[in-house]
Amino acid sequence: MTLLVDHQIAARQASGKPLATETPADDYKDKDSKIQAASLDLTIGEIYIPGTDKGKPGSACNPRRETTLDQGHTAVIRTKEILRLDSCLAGIAFPPSHVSLRGLLMTNPGHIDPGYHGPLHLTVINMSHLPFVLRPGDKIMSVLFIRLEGKPEFPFDVRRPDPIPNPITEELLGRLSVDFVDVKKRAKKIATRAVISAGLLATFIPIGVAGLALIGQLWIAKPAAESDVRKIAERVSVIETKFGQQALDGRVKKLEDAVVKLKPETPTKQ
Repeated sequence: MTLLVDHQIAARQASGKPLATETPADDYKDKDSKIQAASLDLTIGEIYIPGTDKGKPGSACNPRRETTLDQGHTAVIRTKEILRLDSCLAGIAFPPSHVSLRGLLMTNPGHIDPGYHGPLHLTVINMSHLPFVLRPGDKIMSVLFIRLEGKPEFPFDVRRPDPIPNPITEELLGRLSVDFVDVKKRAKKIATRAVISAGLLATFIPIGVAGLALIGQLWIAKPAAESDVRKIAERVSVIETKFGQQALDGRVKKLEDAVVKLKPETPTKQ
């Protein structure tokens, strides 16, 4: 197997069987040429947005000409160029580095069968936190063309002789996620939790502060309360002692009176 290089791709473009439409044969000498050293750059043609209502811009029957993808949002792209590979050529498509480094993820680049005829379709996701603008004519994919050592017995166009139906359908766009990582939904949940937390804090912080203040006052008042208790206990003890002494004196007096009564009377002198 061999890889086609720039002048070979240009020669095919100048022949009666070009590899791709919308690609001039002499556009292979500059840094921004569509024909690079060993690849061909494909560009954005039509743009479709998952979840778009039927008939509106971005739907299957009404593609957009330009759109901006927010973080996590997706789009389906059809290339402007139409490829036409013969049965001895295969291709490999992949995102160019200047696109990948800006955070645009392509979910389905890969192998192109010998004999394939048609545009390429890809789903892209903006994995950057910055908006990504998609415009017609912007480079979106690079293709390597590989010349095969053998010829397949049943290339793509033999296996599928009928025209390829358009894969971009309402069903497809309805199945794909508009927001791949649910950024808006997650942000809404986070905001809701923050509001609830703020409400709880606004409710319980004053209660907690009041409780701490009361505990502080009680703690400060504790020595004074203990002192008052001691004073009261001392007074009670004095009173108890006093009443005990009085009771004892009363009992002694009663005993003295009883003794006096028991003494014999002194006889009177005649």
